[in-house]
Amino acid sequence: MKTSIKLLCLLAVIALTGMVSIDLLLKEQYEKIDWSNPYQNFIRKPLPALRHVRIMGIPDHQVLIRQNPESFLLIEPDSRQAQLQTSQKGDTLVVDFSSPKYNWQSSMYEPWGEWDKNQADIVLNLPVLNSLDATFGKVVLDGFTADTMTLTCRRALLKTKHIQVQSTLFVQMQSGSRAWLDADRCGTLVVTARDSAMVSLEAIKPARLVPTIAPKAELHLRGEQLQGIRAL
Repeated sequence: MKTSIKLLCLLAVIALTGMVSIDLLLKEQYEKIDWSNPYQNFIRKPLPALRHVRIMGIPDHQVLIRQNPESFLLIEPDSRQAQLQTSQKGDTLVVDFSSPKYNWQSSMYEPWGEWDKNQADIVLNLPVLNSLDATFGKVVLDGFTADTMTLTCRRALLKTKHIQVQSTLFVQMQSGSRAWLDADRCGTLVVTARDSAMVSLEAIKPARLVPTIAPKAELHLRGEQLQGIRAL
């Protein structure tokens, strides 16, 4: 066999060996990925375990607040981390993702889309939550249990899921905010909608409904889901 043919055979063997090694490496890395956790590559930061949260965001960022035994924050690596600031004021956790150069007037919401199904840019994990005060931004609240809870929004979108409130859930929407209350349960639901705000009772099951709706505001009800509710 000529030397050139031997050399070609050797190069082919080396190439095949390299391809196999790359495949094995890719397979190993693939198996390390936890496909059930979309936030595994997010940057983690510790947080104080506080019962009250104030969020100042911007409309193109979504915040997920979920119940967790530990208190920590997850942020998407490509988000503008330099603009994210967390601080503590008394017993309130303040999360500020606003920018002084941001033009609030030019922002446009898409309130009727399925925005809450998108992956969040920021994830707050907290053991307990008694109140949320959100200005701008999109917030999804998932899986908290409390005796009472107050949710206040100004120019923000809010979606709740699996919230269990034993006594009273206060929902206060202002300045064009929109809230969708989904698979939640509470004793008394006190809804206040001012300006051009909107509150939609999707699948929430309160025992009692106390609404205060301004002339330009909206309260959306679903008849089948409101059977047995007592309203003032």
